[in-house]
Amino acid sequence: MSGPELRPSQTGAEEQSVPVFERPPALIQFLDATEDAIRQRLAKLRLFDRVFLLQRDWMTRITMLMLIAGLFWGAVGGFDAFGFQTQVVAYATQSTLHLSNVEIYSSVTLHGIRELFGFAQQVEIAVLGLLVVNALGVTPRHKWSLYAVAVLLNGSMLLLQGPVYLFPFNDNYFPAVGWYFLSPLGVDGQSAYVVSPLWFLGWLALCAAVLLWTVWVVVHLVDWYRAHPQAAGRRFPVFLWFVVGTLVLMPLTYGPLIVSTVWDIGTAYAGWAISPIANQVIFWMFGHALVYVLFLIPIIELYLLIPILARRPIYSYRFAVASAIGFVVLTPLLGIHHLYLAPVPAWSTWLTMVLSFAIVVPSAITFFSVWMTVKGVPRRQWEWNAVALFALLSFAGAIFGGLTGPELATIPFDVDVHNSLFVLAHFHTITILAIVAGAYALLYAFFPILTGRQWFSAALARVHFLFTLVGGTVLVLAFDELGNLGVLRREYILPIVPAITLYEIVLFGGIIVLLVGQLFLVANGFLTVFRGELFSASGLSFDEAVRRAAQSTAPRSARVPIDDIPFVRQVPRARRERAEKAWVASVVVLLAVVVVAATPGAFGVGNAVNGTSGDPPASEYVAMSAVQYYWTANESGAITGTFDNAVVAYAGAWVQLNLSASGATQSFLLPFRDAGVVDVQVVPGSTSYAVFQAPSEPGVYGAPDGEYDGPWFGQDVAALVVLPPANATGASLAAFESVDGLGDIYNPPVEPLGSGPLVGNAEGLFNDSVPGPTLETTVGATGDNRTVSWTVPLSSIGLDNYLVNVTSNNPNQQQQYVIAHNYTLPFTTGLYRLGGPSGLTAVVTAPLAIDRVENLTADIVPGVYLYGLVHPVDYSYNPGHDSGSDTGIQTGWVMGLWGVLWATGP
Repeated sequence: MSGPELRPSQTGAEEQSVPVFERPPALIQFLDATEDAIRQRLAKLRLFDRVFLLQRDWMTRITMLMLIAGLFWGAVGGFDAFGFQTQVVAYATQSTLHLSNVEIYSSVTLHGIRELFGFAQQVEIAVLGLLVVNALGVTPRHKWSLYAVAVLLNGSMLLLQGPVYLFPFNDNYFPAVGWYFLSPLGVDGQSAYVVSPLWFLGWLALCAAVLLWTVWVVVHLVDWYRAHPQAAGRRFPVFLWFVVGTLVLMPLTYGPLIVSTVWDIGTAYAGWAISPIANQVIFWMFGHALVYVLFLIPIIELYLLIPILARRPIYSYRFAVASAIGFVVLTPLLGIHHLYLAPVPAWSTWLTMVLSFAIVVPSAITFFSVWMTVKGVPRRQWEWNAVALFALLSFAGAIFGGLTGPELATIPFDVDVHNSLFVLAHFHTITILAIVAGAYALLYAFFPILTGRQWFSAALARVHFLFTLVGGTVLVLAFDELGNLGVLRREYILPIVPAITLYEIVLFGGIIVLLVGQLFLVANGFLTVFRGELFSASGLSFDEAVRRAAQSTAPRSARVPIDDIPFVRQVPRARRERAEKAWVASVVVLLAVVVVAATPGAFGVGNAVNGTSGDPPASEYVAMSAVQYYWTANESGAITGTFDNAVVAYAGAWVQLNLSASGATQSFLLPFRDAGVVDVQVVPGSTSYAVFQAPSEPGVYGAPDGEYDGPWFGQDVAALVVLPPANATGASLAAFESVDGLGDIYNPPVEPLGSGPLVGNAEGLFNDSVPGPTLETTVGATGDNRTVSWTVPLSSIGLDNYLVNVTSNNPNQQQQYVIAHNYTLPFTTGLYRLGGPSGLTAVVTAPLAIDRVENLTADIVPGVYLYGLVHPVDYSYNPGHDSGSDTGIQTGWVMGLWGVLWATGP
């Protein structure tokens, strides 16, 4: 690539004698004077002067401000992930949790928001703005518009995190809804979990920032075109095609977010009617497109830096332009990619699957062009500096992450891993190993140009690369393994299984290594602005200046000349394009084969009733209603009755589900390992359907809620209770146990009755399991006395335990309530037999006693029973009386202290 001469951005600040009518408006003059006064005072402090480049031109100052703010939000977002994972590991290792449910889940939300928008989006617009100005050689204008972008974007981060309480400190009071939310979760009057109005204002401020920046860049492109009309027919630098593509995608991406957010505001505060499924579709036009807007960071970086480092133009210019056009055309069409399991028309999910495969083609073009550009570069011309290392990492990360993307785009496969940590493995491969690595390549290349100083330490740059590579790779592989085990995202209440505990600890280690690695970048950046050698681009071309900047991150013994070297193509364009066409054709053929193979399954999963013709014989009909944190199942057929968080069927029977929801989007997930997974999204206002055959092995199968619907997501686990085929006589669970419950981790453990009392934990669960352990015993044909024992320690009662609803920041107040009420809570526990016209028949009941062993003794005949709190408990999270529609509300019916007793006959 041969770029224009590098020139510093112009300030336009030099005072000239101009007529009064040509002077800036009074407001601009006031802002300029205020900025100068503040800058002059801060410049007296060497730290501020050097770090914020206060003596440089305004474009440089604002760019540096946004880069520093981006790194700040990246660091805070990284600490959010660290805080969440400490709680996951603590629960997995049966240690003490230090955060409440709301705080734990909010930390995940804020991690995503701060990393995606405060860090990645901010760094992208800062670097791309600087690139456009310098690459085109235009004079930057509209300083205060760019300042407004920085203020709005960083202000949106403060709004999205909501109210901050300094005592007791809490910076995440309400936003436990994910960086996205599944409508109408979070909307006042529609959901039990409500966010502050600041949440919606934060989204609108973010949209305003990004769209204002888009207009700012377009203005400068127009300036360039007007100044160089004769250059319009010349070749644009190839990376600028992707910058222009980003400018086109920005309004197409953030426009739907404005529509969705305004609709939510109108619903919450003006009583507008809302269609949750339509709102989801609109929101995901933003949600999925955002990934590609950020994915263009490494694409731009590869098309910009690889030709510079290789000293040759991109392999195929026309195919690169076609790649840019492909990204722009296809990206806005993929929103339903995240809604495969929602009650939307089957043709829409199939078409989205096809388009999701199609967008692989622009990526394949890029990978081929970049590879062929580097292929054959002489060793004497290639330098392994930090820019080249991070560029290579972004290239590999984009391929690695891109290979898992088509898997998730394949509907039959997505049903198995939907909303599992496998999705996070794909997403973090793209974000850390591709997007962040690409951003770091650009940062190492342009930071010396921005600051006027060479990087202080090549060693620190390499250590930063090594820690990012190792930490990011470990993190991704741990997510992948956990996802393959079936672990759902956003859960910290996980089955305590050795494999899960191991990989959660490995994941935590990867996070620590990754976060520690970023400290070397920060240290190197500070040392650079204070002690780095002066950098000058005088007399250098754009490419040579970039190479000189990058060279300061390479060992001195391994450096190569930075001079431009004339490059003569040995292979004619027609031959190069034939090779690229052959590559693209092979990719298209492979994708077409996958589409053909996946199409039958695409129309046979999700909410479509399939696999049977008419009603199968002996069907069990279940009308399930989701109430945000639990299910109510009304059954008719061979089994009649109403159950909370349980579906009951005979072994081998067909089960027909008719599902509805109120309060939040949920899903019903039966993650069978040796049979087809049942996974359907249930959206308020719509009805979802599923038909499946109960397993042939009697037992208790876990049915976790596959969608995130608020801070008690982890407790929202139902059970499919499969009874023996011959009436309700209990059969041995030996066969069920021998295959580990068909291999699913969410099936509760089987324990012999009498092995010791069940113990409640701080989350209101027996033996850290939800549902509680399946207790097995053998009784005579006419019955025997059996005792079910449990204890709920007083120490388990606190702010995070739904059993005691006392408004206080002090967990001791919950315990004092228990003591004042004679260690008894007003909830009925008991032992209930499955059967009878109501579904459940009480055998023995008792109030919930705290801090003592409760023994429920009854005459037990062969059969299956539920024990514990078989109905949900009402709870509101309101510490310090701070809850309200202006700060956030968390209420709900929660269910945890329950399980199954399996009595086997002789």
